[in-house]
This record gives sequence, structure tokens and C-alpha cells, in this order.
Amino acid sequence: MGPVGGTERCIRAKEAAMRHSVRQLAARARWAAKERCRALSFLLSPNRVSWRREWESCSSAEDLFSFASSHIGIGQNRVEFLRFLAYIEGERPANVLEIGVRDGGTSFMFANALKTSRHVLGVDVRLRNIHLLRAYCPTWIVRQEFVCGESARPSTVSEVRRRLGSAKLDLLFIDGDHSYRGAEADFEAYRQLVRDGGLIAFHDICMDHRRRYGAETPNDSGEVYRLWQRLRGSYETKEFFEDEKQNGAGIGTITWDPSRSVDLG
Repeated sequence: MGPVGGTERCIRAKEAAMRHSVRQLAARARWAAKERCRALSFLLSPNRVSWRREWESCSSAEDLFSFASSHIGIGQNRVEFLRFLAYIEGERPANVLEIGVRDGGTSFMFANALKTSRHVLGVDVRLRNIHLLRAYCPTWIVRQEFVCGESARPSTVSEVRRRLGSAKLDLLFIDGDHSYRGAEADFEAYRQLVRDGGLIAFHDICMDHRRRYGAETPNDSGEVYRLWQRLRGSYETKEFFEDEKQNGAGIGTITWDPSRSVDLG
């Protein structure tokens, strides 16, 4: 191909990338407008006062999980998540980052159930229920912030770094892109922000039954299990699940040691 053909190909590629960016911006604008409507509906809802009283009456992690499940949405297995929460509570995390906020229930739990939480950040391409997370957050103790963007993009990582300032993460909870490369990219992008001895947790370390048995199932744990299998032999780990062969879910944590390395392939 001559220089003219190469130039035309480059121009077409740039135009395609620009159209893709415009479509993404438009989709995010529509999503943001929808969320503003949801927030307004919540402010006008007669349930707002009764939900506030219910939240204020929560006296345990179990109560808070029930509240999140009923009013926010939480994509976690109750038994394994509460066991995981009890474990990380012993590590006294102050600075927490969740990759993949989804409905917001997990961020809600980090802000409310961890007594040592002081700064909880969340990253997602589409932020949902932020009005609920702000309404039900002990703001006199916890600073809660959210970053909208693709988690592994350098600009998103830079924004998270800016929000952290000089602090390091005590807990990084990875629950975003569930492809192998997506989970790997999040791990590689954010592990540098975790303090030595801090915890990095992965959700969906158990293979779902479609991948394990070829069975039809609505559960989709992606390929996180593949990444977990590579990491578990190189770091100090803990695992939380009801059955190792359950249909997806499961949480695995590693104790971050920057002196160790692993070939992720």
C-alpha cells in the first residue's frame, strides 16, 4: 500500500474511533439523565423517611446486608460476603477502592459495616444509585467518592490516584470486567496503589456451571477463576465460598507483597 492509501486508512481509523467516543459520551449522558430522574423520584418518595429509620436502626453487618439487598441491590452471596467482611474487619482497612460498583450494595457495606473505613472510592463505567449511597453513608466518619470511567484506562487510574492523594489503599476489591484480560488489567493498574501488606480481593473466583459442566445457568463468573488460579500460588491468600464447585461467585484475597512477581501470561 502506498503512502496515500496508508493515510486514508489512518484517517478512517481515527474517524471510527471518534464516532465510538461520541457514542460512548452520548450513552453516558443518557445514563446520567436517567440517574438524575431516579434521584429526584427518591427525594419525592414517601419511603425516604422510613428507609432512613430502617438504616439508622441497623446494628450489625447482617442488618446492613439485608438493607442493601432490599433497597439498593448487592451482587454478593450473603454467607461468603459476611465471612469475607469479618476477615477484612480484622485488618482494619481505612482506604477502600471497589472496581465495578454496579448497583452499589458492596460500596454501601464497605462504608457502613467496616468500622475503620474513612475513605471509600468506587469506579464504574456507569454509576448507579449514587443518591442512595450518599443518603445512607455515615458522612461524619466516611468520605465516599465515585469515578465514572473504564477502570483500566490511564485517565481513570490517574483520577483515582488524585483522589487518594498521598494515601495508599488498605483494600482493593476487583469486581469489574470479568474477562481474564479485564480482571488482569485492573489488577495490574491498581495494585501499585495498595500498601505493602494490604489486601487485594477478587469476586467470582469460582467457575460457573456453564463453564464447569456446560449447564444452562444465569450465573456468569467470567474468567476471573483463571486469573485467581495463577495468583493463588504466589501470594498469601484466603478464600470465601460455601462450596468450591458452587455456581460462580466466591471471593479470594491476596496479601499484597510488591516484592513477589507472577507470570500472568
